[in-house]
Amino acid sequence: MFYPRSELENMGFKHLGENVLIDTRTTIDNPERISLGSNVKIGSYAILSGDVEIGSFVHIASFCGLYGGAGIFIDSFVSISNRVCLITESDDYSGESMSAPFVPDKYRFNIRRGKIDVKKHCIIGSGSLLLPAIKLAEGVAVGAMSMISGETDPWGIYVGIPARKIKDRSRNILELEKSFLREIGKNFENFNH
Repeated sequence: MFYPRSELENMGFKHLGENVLIDTRTTIDNPERISLGSNVKIGSYAILSGDVEIGSFVHIASFCGLYGGAGIFIDSFVSISNRVCLITESDDYSGESMSAPFVPDKYRFNIRRGKIDVKKHCIIGSGSLLLPAIKLAEGVAVGAMSMISGETDPWGIYVGIPARKIKDRSRNILELEKSFLREIGKNFENFNH
């Protein structure tokens, strides 16, 4: 079951596009920090938290976690499969500093923190993890159960832990996008929000 439009409007999103479907079992923390484009579908038991901006024609499947303390940007035409996690902050695991939210910052250092940027036409497979301060370049495909911890090349297919590029991805999607937008009568330049 999805929230009725009136309830979404009352939540106070920073921006709320048209045709937004969010399952009522999704957790939405601080909607005033979240922007949603048009034609967005978010499945059940997902978590949206922090500064999150989502473009148009985006699907975020069930059980995904978008933890945008340092910011998450998801461009248009992106598909995120179930149980994908995007985290913008990670503690130090070396033992050189402490972790946990109630430990004072002077004992917590070497924290990796940074915005996650997912460009147009990316697809992220089930169970994948995107670490802080990464950018998925346009058209990147991430295989299931992969971990992205560094830079990606446009239109690459990445798999593994840590993910590595295994081959190039077809750019035919760009022609399909043009045809689709012509069909629905949208001008690409005015499209995202």
